[in-house]
Amino acid sequence: RLNRPLEDVKAQLRTSLKLAKIQQARQDFLKRLRDTSEVAIYLERPKVEVGFDPRRVRGNPQAPVMIVEFADFQCPFCRQFWQDTLPVVEKEFIGRGKARLTFINLPIPQLHPNALAAHEVAMCAAAQHQFWPMHNLLYAHQPDWARLRDPSAYFLALADSARLDRPAFGACLGSGRM
Repeated sequence: RLNRPLEDVKAQLRTSLKLAKIQQARQDFLKRLRDTSEVAIYLERPKVEVGFDPRRVRGNPQAPVMIVEFADFQCPFCRQFWQDTLPVVEKEFIGRGKARLTFINLPIPQLHPNALAAHEVAMCAAAQHQFWPMHNLLYAHQPDWARLRDPSAYFLALADSARLDRPAFGACLGSGRM
């Protein structure tokens, strides 16, 4: 019961009935298609093999899904992903063994003048199995080092914070291997 005069709700009832008829016609049409059509799927699920450094993988190595992050340590949007999205991905997927994450360096020196140095710092930390602590430190302190003309001293302080072997870290930085 609407407790309203028919004239007040007549247009609304017509519209509702018309929409219900259209919805029923769609459902009937889809049912006929499913019942009478033979469907063959010729496409394979897309799969891409990505090479990665096991020192830069976070999560269960047997997880069925590999999330590949391509990022630049000086990129403010990459930092925003680290700050806002990555914690959710870690909690919901990596922490539950549903996915693992690998990081691929993608410095863009044309936009970020300290990006190559930051990536070298991260890779030298990875050589000491400390990539993820350095990854977090680089993003956490990005507003401080990104604006510096020469962030070398700042990066050494981050290496100390990550408890890296300083002589080995310094030799790595100077080697040009990374």
